[in-house]
Amino acid sequence: MNQRNFATINGQQQIAEEESLRRTWWELYVVDGIMAGFWRKSEFNIHSFASDVLLPCEEATYMDAACLPKPPTVARFDNRLFEDDEMLFSSFCYRIEAARILARVLALSGARDVHQDQVQAIDNAIAGWAHHLPPAKADIIDTFGEVDEILFQAHMIIQYASLFLHFPRSNLLSTLAATANIAGGQRDIHVSPSSTQHTHAIKAMEASKPVWGIIFGIPQYYRM
Repeated sequence: MNQRNFATINGQQQIAEEESLRRTWWELYVVDGIMAGFWRKSEFNIHSFASDVLLPCEEATYMDAACLPKPPTVARFDNRLFEDDEMLFSSFCYRIEAARILARVLALSGARDVHQDQVQAIDNAIAGWAHHLPPAKADIIDTFGEVDEILFQAHMIIQYASLFLHFPRSNLLSTLAATANIAGGQRDIHVSPSSTQHTHAIKAMEASKPVWGIIFGIPQYYRM
């Protein structure tokens, strides 16, 4: 399923079926990443598989199934900022990118001799994720009051990644009770200097604020 031609071979020449198979692979990827973080693993199994599966389209387009667009590659998505022609990518693509960033964070949790530059590079990727969202994806709620649930999940994953990056490297671990029971609550193998711990604490707390802002910013019937 991690190969691009899997959907073509097993899709019975139905583009909707092929799209469904691609979405299944990427859904497994995202969920596996979230659960790896919850269970405090340094990696998730699906991320270790080499994959060239094409990216999914928008939810509404998939549900309509009348005319599905040609699916983009991951490479095309990664190079979107350098393309001359602007291509609109689905919310699912940004959700996948958030999960890929989470994978980088989890990899650091089990690594030794982690350099501050590695942490900073991932921190930059987290900040860049939101900064590079196109205007059409700037808000999870559209003008009709409808919530883009996939984009909502993407925002939650990226804040999840930020918390996992900064919380273990902060001084919050020594001030909060029962940190052993908190996902991402294990202290980093190499303890950071006090000044750096304080910076990580600030960033960890900043990462937690948008989570509540996102949750309470959506209509109540989506939270029931």
